[in-house]
Amino acid sequence: MCPLPFTNTIENMPTDKQNKPVSYYDVLHVKPDASDAEVKKKYRMLAKIFHPDRNPKDRRMAEHRFRLINEAYSHLKTHERRTQYNRQLNLQKADKQGALLEAENDNTNARNWLTSFADIFWPAATRVKSAGNKNHG
Repeated sequence: MCPLPFTNTIENMPTDKQNKPVSYYDVLHVKPDASDAEVKKKYRMLAKIFHPDRNPKDRRMAEHRFRLINEAYSHLKTHERRTQYNRQLNLQKADKQGALLEAENDNTNARNWLTSFADIFWPAATRVKSAGNKNHG
């Protein structure tokens, strides 16, 4: 069996063992620019491997994987659905980047606050004077 990054949740975006988001492209082991034929071929291969009837010893996990493979294929099987899914992925990436920018701005504000706090206890004239003494030895 080929290893796939699955968890026990299907309703949410799947995650791998490191809790990183896994896209439907990862589930089907295809690239985003794969053709419809390639997606269908990978889907059929994985569906055969993880079909619950072929895995009676671990039926519960096989059912979960089989459902996730079917879900991924339903989002990627046609060009139109894949385009719609790509838009959703791009929106999620943009939201994450926006959150990172906000966090970076918070750090900048914190640095500004710390700088003004340092001015109270270490006046700018002292900093310039001590810096000048180091340079002109």
